[in-house]
Amino acid sequence: MDTRDLEALFKLKEKGIITEEEFAAKKKEFLQGGAGGSASNSLGIVDNYVYCVQNTFNMKDRANRSEFWYFFLANVLIGVILVAISVLLNSQSLILLQLFQIFQILPTYGIVVRRFHDLNMEAGWASIYLAPSILNLMTTFNQSYSEEFLIFSLLINLVCSVLLVIFMCTKGDEGENRFGKAK
Repeated sequence: MDTRDLEALFKLKEKGIITEEEFAAKKKEFLQGGAGGSASNSLGIVDNYVYCVQNTFNMKDRANRSEFWYFFLANVLIGVILVAISVLLNSQSLILLQLFQIFQILPTYGIVVRRFHDLNMEAGWASIYLAPSILNLMTTFNQSYSEEFLIFSLLINLVCSVLLVIFMCTKGDEGENRFGKAK
């Protein structure tokens, strides 16, 4: 089953042809990858990205490495496209990129939380992502910070980025942990 099949099932549910329970069962099968695989492993980069954005507020499940890294790759590609658009429009401002970064804080936080769950770690560890994001927002929209604050912000970003990469590259728990089944 692919995303088109799931969309068709959703339309059938909306028309009352299948029940909510039947739709939920098929959706669960799809999200778990059918025959034991991962939904994110079987999805392309765009479908994975949409799946992650739709699961922004899902702070209870798990996300494997490929789900996270496909989402990360999509964000990088979108960022490059937005910078290119700014250059083509001869704009000195990167407002499109800044707005996109603001839009991405919550979806990225959601997948980071689920990724930590895959490592059997509490959601609080996601502050490794959230703290630098907040500092970046503060410095992006207010240019009057002291040099000491900017150096502090840079150091926090560096340390948190290194830690985050290490954790996001670490293989998750196989089988089931307290946050659910592995993908």
